Amino acid sequence: MAGRRKTGRRAALHPFKAFLFGILTLLSVALAASFFLIYREFSTGLPPVEKLLDYNPPVATRVLAIYKIPKAVQLAFLAAEDSTFYEHFGLDPVGILRAFFTNTRSGKTRQGGSTITQQVVKQLLLSPERSYERKLREAILALRLETELTKSQILSLYLNQIYLGAGAYGVQAASREYFGNDVADISLAEAALLAGLPQAPSRYSPNRHFKRAKARQRYVLRRMQEEGYISAAEAQAAEQEEIHIGNTELPAETGGPAPWYLEQVRRLLLERYGASGTYRLGLIVETPLDLSMQEAAERALGRGLHTLDQRQGYRGPLRRLNRAEWRSLLPAEGAARTTAALPESGMVLEVVVLPGPSGQRRTPDGGLYLRWAGGFVTIPPAGLGWIRRAARQPGFGDVLEARVLNHDGKASLALTENNDTQGALVAMAPASGDVKALIGGRNHRDSEFDRAIQSRRQPGSAFKPLIFAAAVDHGYTPSSIIDDSPVTFDDLPGKPWSPKNFSKRFYGPTTLRKALTKSRNVVAVKLVHAMGLPYLLDYLPNFGFERRFAANLSISLGTGQTSLLEMVRAYGVFAEGGTLVEPRFITRIIDQHGNILEERPPRRRATLRPETAYIVTRMMRGVMERGTGRRARIGRPAAGKTGTTNDLRDAWFLGFTPDLIAGVWVGYDRDKTLGPHETGGRVAAPIWKDFMSHALAGTPVSDFVVPANIVLVAINPETGRPAEPGQKDTILEAFRRGTEPRPFTWGGSPGRTSPSRN
Repeated sequence: MAGRRKTGRRAALHPFKAFLFGILTLLSVALAASFFLIYREFSTGLPPVEKLLDYNPPVATRVLAIYKIPKAVQLAFLAAEDSTFYEHFGLDPVGILRAFFTNTRSGKTRQGGSTITQQVVKQLLLSPERSYERKLREAILALRLETELTKSQILSLYLNQIYLGAGAYGVQAASREYFGNDVADISLAEAALLAGLPQAPSRYSPNRHFKRAKARQRYVLRRMQEEGYISAAEAQAAEQEEIHIGNTELPAETGGPAPWYLEQVRRLLLERYGASGTYRLGLIVETPLDLSMQEAAERALGRGLHTLDQRQGYRGPLRRLNRAEWRSLLPAEGAARTTAALPESGMVLEVVVLPGPSGQRRTPDGGLYLRWAGGFVTIPPAGLGWIRRAARQPGFGDVLEARVLNHDGKASLALTENNDTQGALVAMAPASGDVKALIGGRNHRDSEFDRAIQSRRQPGSAFKPLIFAAAVDHGYTPSSIIDDSPVTFDDLPGKPWSPKNFSKRFYGPTTLRKALTKSRNVVAVKLVHAMGLPYLLDYLPNFGFERRFAANLSISLGTGQTSLLEMVRAYGVFAEGGTLVEPRFITRIIDQHGNILEERPPRRRATLRPETAYIVTRMMRGVMERGTGRRARIGRPAAGKTGTTNDLRDAWFLGFTPDLIAGVWVGYDRDKTLGPHETGGRVAAPIWKDFMSHALAGTPVSDFVVPANIVLVAINPETGRPAEPGQKDTILEAFRRGTEPRPFTWGGSPGRTSPSRN
């Protein structure tokens, strides 16, 4: 009986097993079909891996066979980037899962989980975009590559093409760039430093951020020790080895000629040709960069920021050591205070203010006693600069920055400006859109972030000319009257808003011309309210803006965020008589054999009536002649507008002549005021004037062309009405024919218009 029950139980379970087996079979078939469909979808159109067999390196790159690259260099990169390289088949499933869960938790693509094989594929065959679709294509190509090349060939490709910063591709170029030696001659310490760079070459650049580079080096050495490549003693010795960075010839202020300009060109080439084409085809790229204008821009921005720093005065040390900390830096009682030799010219040191040998605060000639990592030094009065006039003076324990100078072979120190104000400048030819000069920040060596293109800030009142152009096309004229008086809007539910002028005063009936000249906020807001936000938002794309601004009345005051380059392009519409011209950084591209790959003519399209562009241009000339832009006058026909945001965080000036447009922005990267009274007219306008005066020196003076449908009428600037015979202090105002005002008379005579439009 027991046997029969056992047999019966087996018989009862058999149908269930059959059912389960059938389900698993169907799932397996479905999964296989899914993988096949995914593979077919994402493998379609992929570049052949055979291209790598005929890999052509960059023209300026020297490719080394793998046996010529020291074993220490190979092991350092393997430990840092892919310790299982010789074990996997092109993909690291554990790393991929780890990256997947990290990205899922963060909601962003933060980790890639890439093997060295995948990195070779991405660099040489695919674009650098971060997406799951690209990762799938990358995985497929990595699997193919592992079947076509040996591990040594893949590692050789990787070490010869990986970007390691400072324009260096491959370990040989990077070794020459950073250490001045061939890669065959570098030490373990230097190899580990190079291997720490692929993750973020700019962030860990030993040229700019040596402390960060050392931290990455320590990580690589630890990984090499964990993998058994080196001993603990070797790791410790390499970490303590002093490394001398050979490339110290970059100019202290900019990091090379037009670095932000060249970086923008590189970005554009990457979009067009991808990484492999950009770096490996030996392209000759012709640009409209004008080096004399670039130098003028760098000098003007540098002088302007220095002047701002001087006005604001000494703002305190980098940090302050407590009494116990700074006293520990003094020599032991009875010990001699030896003076240390300073390093090479141009280096910036952190120094600590300390008492002199007898406890005195100042040197006999009025300088300071200091100590840096290398020993004791003094700084002469000439090196203190404007800090000597500051109300607040450095005290014991204050940590400052000082730059090493060299005059006639004698090294000395000068305090650097402990300030993090930033600035940007763009100059463009309006007819062609050729960008002649570009500066994206105070110092490219300290920060590569491009504040002219990548940063989005509120332009403040520099946005108003665009609003007044919309008003002109809506039927207003420069003589139209708006009442500058208190008003409250329910712009946001439950948040009434009462706009105010910068002066906190109201001025009564005001012409549009005067409102722009004096940058009256209330008039601008009332103007937008009268036209209607939908009309204005539909109008702004005429200036090249591709994103739609938020629909609130504060846009009247320039609260919509935009870049300096976009604002320069927008002002170009006025300068070019109503034609939008796209900025141009590249004019022609030629391959290494002399063949023209492409020529890029100016991209122009009419977006405004020529009369509208001229009318607003003439109003902006008034801004420079008698308004907020007076500090920007250059002695030739020019038009422009200042911009200042709330709490004086951003200072702008944008202006143009018939031949050149330039825009200037000054501010902080963080949310911080520039200081009392630091408006666009005081901070940015003088920089613009300085640049334009040098950029246009020796060029013919030209005036703006008057369109055929424009009439000029002598106007009373206060009333906007035609001037009385013999009246002084009149303005020759521009009107579209048929909109010019007529003498005001009572009784409904022809020519009388509403109080808001003339």
